[in-house]
Amino acid sequence: MISTYPWRDGTRFFIPGMLLIAAIANIPISEGQKQDYASESLFMAVFANGDTLVEYDVSINDPLAKDIRIKLFGGAHINDLIVVDNEDKLVDYEIGSSSNEIVLNTPGVPNVRISYSTPDLANRTGFRAYGLFRSILLPAFR
Repeated sequence: MISTYPWRDGTRFFIPGMLLIAAIANIPISEGQKQDYASESLFMAVFANGDTLVEYDVSINDPLAKDIRIKLFGGAHINDLIVVDNEDKLVDYEIGSSSNEIVLNTPGVPNVRISYSTPDLANRTGFRAYGLFRSILLPAFR
């Protein structure tokens, strides 16, 4: 017979389980896991050649901080990188410890838009582009 009170049979596991969950929930976040920014929006467009245009809007949690590290989508190939603020003014940046990370050097900027292209987000294997119209060569009339 199945018990209608499942917690009676599982009380010996319930209390230690709840203590384990409470202990895990109280683990502080390490410095490496903290982000200095919050994602606002993300736009991606894939082109016929397999490149992907990325426009990434982020808000800076502490605009007065000196170095803000932002991870970019894609791998090692980041092309045509432009970082602007809300007024379309260029924001100074450097490439971070990896090629898909930038470090913003401009304090006082609360929001930025990061635009770039990368070939790393789309698979190009077996890619074939088709046009809407095909031209047909007809024989000449004499």
